[in-house]
Amino acid sequence: MEKKQASDILESVLALNRPLGQVMDATEALPDGTERAEMVKAVGEILKILTLNIVFPIVRQYPELDPDK
Repeated sequence: MEKKQASDILESVLALNRPLGQVMDATEALPDGTERAEMVKAVGEILKILTLNIVFPIVRQYPELDPDK
């Protein structure tokens, strides 16, 4: 993948942080413990997949795109 493509993909994934954070906040506020736990786990899985399968491979290939630097 070219650096521009990697940068565009990373930018799109990072743009999901705010809406996914809002989903996490809303699910954590659910009163039913079982339902809440299932939904929090699902959002966590989404974040895990995005990080492990998209962000980390891009950062390995292009360390200068690391959003934590």
